[in-house]
Amino acid sequence: MTEEDRKTLRKSLLDQLEQVSAKASAHETRLSSDHADEVRDVLETTSHRVESQLDAQIAESEENLIAKIGHALERMDQGNYGLCEHCGGEIPLARLQAKPSATLCVGCQEKKENGAH
Repeated sequence: MTEEDRKTLRKSLLDQLEQVSAKASAHETRLSSDHADEVRDVLETTSHRVESQLDAQIAESEENLIAKIGHALERMDQGNYGLCEHCGGEIPLARLQAKPSATLCVGCQEKKENGAH
């Protein structure tokens, strides 16, 4: 991976971090304001609960992605970005371009998803 590739991937991670952080903040604000709203009937209450649960799941997913992006940026700073955290092999540039926060090579990711890790 060239220095230019690293710069491009860092910019991609930072851009993604900014976007996801803004979305997470919006979901957190919505969750906070939802708790303050009064609900008048059973249907509204049920709908409100479903929306709140969805917002909470989305916010949790966004927070997880923020943590992964932060981890990738730390790995860049430490000089081990682009190396598989499991086997130590290089993560292909195409994979990092598609998913800059990737920490596992394709083989190790497949093993993890199949429960072999």
